[in-house]
Amino acid sequence: LYLPLEDIAKAVGKEVRWDKETATVYIGETPVQEEIGEIKKSENGNVIYDSGDIKVTYTGVSIDDFDDLSIDLLIENNSDKNYLVDVIDFSVNGYMASQYGSCEVVGGKKALSAITLDRSETAKFGISSPADLKEAEFVIEYYETDDYLYGEPVKSEIIKLNF
Repeated sequence: LYLPLEDIAKAVGKEVRWDKETATVYIGETPVQEEIGEIKKSENGNVIYDSGDIKVTYTGVSIDDFDDLSIDLLIENNSDKNYLVDVIDFSVNGYMASQYGSCEVVGGKKALSAITLDRSETAKFGISSPADLKEAEFVIEYYETDDYLYGEPVKSEIIKLNF
């Protein structure tokens, strides 16, 4: 038995759209997309830090190629200086946790980055999938790339994400 999905969706007042590039059928609202290099990311993220020079937007949670959880970020460098952006004092669901994912962003550019959590460590805290994430707290710090070893970093207040 085949049902004409397009006719059913239209009968209940939903728009139907076919995206040939991604071979995806959208019923209802089509997610807004922004082209960033060759990667598409949703614009529905939340700005979690904005110093004027550096702006960080939370864009979601994913599982990377190594099966580790990643808190996905878009980092925008709105200055003419090159910065190294890092995360420190990281906790997830109330547990201090190791993470990795420093990102260098050239002046005037954007970068897709992530706070990546080692699955073997997070499993000890009962976190094995994105659905297990309840909250994360951390501080963003950034340095001019040339002053990384000796410069004083700019640090955010504690940032709290609730999932």
